[in-house]
Amino acid sequence: MYLGRRCRCYLNSDQVLFFERTLRSMNDLYQFLVRQSSSYPVGFQEVVASAHSVFDSLLPAPVFFKQVYQIALQDLQELKERKKRLFSFRVPLGRFLRADPSTRYLDLPFFGSVRVRGLKPFEGKVLSFCIRRYPDGHYGISLLLEPLVPVPPLPRTGKCVGLDLGFLHFVTTSDGDRLQIPAFFRESEESLRHLDRLLSTRVRGSRGYRKILRQRASLFREMKERRDSFLHLYSKSLVRNYDWIFAESLEIREMAQNRHHSRSVVHSGWGQFLKQLEYKCRFYGKTFHTVARSFPSSQLCFHCGYQNPETKDCRKRTITCPHCGRTYDRDLNAALNIREQGKREIGLS
Repeated sequence: MYLGRRCRCYLNSDQVLFFERTLRSMNDLYQFLVRQSSSYPVGFQEVVASAHSVFDSLLPAPVFFKQVYQIALQDLQELKERKKRLFSFRVPLGRFLRADPSTRYLDLPFFGSVRVRGLKPFEGKVLSFCIRRYPDGHYGISLLLEPLVPVPPLPRTGKCVGLDLGFLHFVTTSDGDRLQIPAFFRESEESLRHLDRLLSTRVRGSRGYRKILRQRASLFREMKERRDSFLHLYSKSLVRNYDWIFAESLEIREMAQNRHHSRSVVHSGWGQFLKQLEYKCRFYGKTFHTVARSFPSSQLCFHCGYQNPETKDCRKRTITCPHCGRTYDRDLNAALNIREQGKREIGLS
C-alpha cells in the first residue's frame, strides 16, 4: 500500500528557471512525438517505443536537454494523455526519506534542496515526486511513498451505515444523522463576481489583467482547499466509526447536465467524497460498497417494501406510504434502503 503526501514548496530563482525550461521542453517533446506519429494515437505508441534511440541521436550534447529527456521519457504515457499545456511533471526517485514536523527542506534530484511547508511526517521509500505550478503562481509538491512500517487498520466497531447524498443535506445516514451542505462557493460568489467585473475592464495580456487572474485563481484555490478539508475530515470520521459503508452509485456528469441543479452538483464534491471513502476503507481495512443506480432507494418503503411511483417528484420530502400508512422522511428512507440492499449484495446478515 502506498501513501501520498502533498504540501506547498518554495523554489528559488534557479529552480524556477529549471522548472519552466523543463515544462517548455516537454511540451516541445510532446509536439515532436505527435508529428513523428503517422496515425495518432496508434502511431504514437510506436514512436514512444523507439523514443530512446530517436533522442539519443537528436540530443547528444547539451546537458540540460539530456536531463529533460531523462525526465520526459519516464512519463511519456501521462504526457500523451494530456490535452492541454503541461503545468507539472513527475520524476522517479526510489530513495529513502524521513520527514518530521520540523522538516523544512527536501533534497530532490534536479532541484537540490527545496523548501517546503505543511509536510506531514512520514518515513519510507519515496517512489516519485511531482512538482506543479498552480494558476495563482505558487508551487506544490506531491510525494508517492512506500511506508517503512505498514499503517495498522482501525479498530473494528461492528457497525454499518447507508449514505444518501442529496441537495438539501450533503449526507443523510441510516442512523438519522444529517450534514448540511457547506456553502464554500456561494460564500465567495460575490467576490468572484467582483473580480470578473474588474477583469472585463482590463486589457487582455496586460499587467493588471494578469494580476486579476492570479487573484481569481487564488480565490478558487481557497474554495477548493476548504472543500477538500471538509471532505477529508468527514470521510475519515465515517471510516473510523463504521466497518461497512454503503452508498448509491452516482453519474455526476449526467446529473450536472440538469440546468436546475448543475451548479449544486458540480460544487458539492460528491464524486471526490465517494472516492475518498473507497480508498480510505481499503487503506484502513474497512468495507465500502456502492449500490447500483438502478436500485429505487427513494421509491421503496423501508417498512413494507411497497414501491411508490409518486416519490419520483423530488419536491416531496415527506412521504406517506399508501400501502402501510406510515409517514417517513424521503432521505432517511433512502439511506435505510441503501444500507439493507448493500448488506444483501455483499452477503452481510
